[in-house]
Amino acid sequence: MRSMSQTLIGVLREEISEYRRLNRMSRETIAAGIVEAHERMGADSLANIRFEPKTLDVFERQKVNADRIFRWLDDETKDGTLMPANFLQSVLAGVPDDVRRRALDRILQPLGFVVRSTTSDHCSSPVSANEVAALIREQGEAVAATTSLLGGSDRNGLIAARREMAEAVDMGESFLSRLDAQIAETQNS
Repeated sequence: MRSMSQTLIGVLREEISEYRRLNRMSRETIAAGIVEAHERMGADSLANIRFEPKTLDVFERQKVNADRIFRWLDDETKDGTLMPANFLQSVLAGVPDDVRRRALDRILQPLGFVVRSTTSDHCSSPVSANEVAALIREQGEAVAATTSLLGGSDRNGLIAARREMAEAVDMGESFLSRLDAQIAETQNS
């Protein structure tokens, strides 16, 4: 079970680290997504945080960007070079939806709020076997986490069960939106 960080930066660091570990991704890959989102949103000029290449070598540039971003996300060993507040949206926009939702849930739960996505892809392409397997996996994880609550649970168990249930609900809502889009498409044919 993850330790519950009390800082916003710590929550982001833990969620990104967990995602990297599960998906075997490098810091550079994560940083590239964050920098792309940062520039796509126009935050480079708005927040005055720029990732200008000092080298034409892509590998070197990604390493420098990753070093900078992960230095900002390190509130355990560093005191003075923490993430600028204006960079928060860029980090959140640059990570996958599930990482973003989990991080925001953990940040807002102490205030009595949870996050729910209001956007959907409305993709009308046929459902694949991998997508069905992902839905089944998420629902199975939610059932397992909820079943572990039988007979009582501590705060960490409740938080873990809530996280798994939220992931299953998100996946279910995504499928529901997709089915609605496909139904609407068949009505118009």
